[in-house]
Amino acid sequence: MDETYGYLWSSGFNMKTVDFDIHEASRLDAFFYRIGCIGAVNSVPVERRELLDPGLLEFVEPVRNSTLEQIQRANQQRDVFAQQLFSLFDEVDVLMLPTMPIMPFEAGHDTPPDSADNDWFEWNPYTSAFNLTHN
Repeated sequence: MDETYGYLWSSGFNMKTVDFDIHEASRLDAFFYRIGCIGAVNSVPVERRELLDPGLLEFVEPVRNSTLEQIQRANQQRDVFAQQLFSLFDEVDVLMLPTMPIMPFEAGHDTPPDSADNDWFEWNPYTSAFNLTHN
């Protein structure tokens, strides 16, 4: 990131830091992702759900009892985040940030080996915020 920033700066690009709550946007995207996963879980007949990945069942549990009102509020917040992100392009032409906040780790794992949580949304905040706002 530093090398790219330096190259762009030395090439005459105007660079500035912008403010966007990417972690809150990521949290909201995780909510919608889990809601979508519940749809997949619910499409499996009840008598066959024990065949599903236990990690998937655990993953959807935090939003299993979400109400329509909660989902509507989340949709409104998604619209706010999308507008904030879109308005950044009134000031800048390019947003530059890393895709991942950590170095690669061994294949076959959903989270880094030293992660306290098995939820990949906890260590991957960047891409989901852009998925949330349909970018």
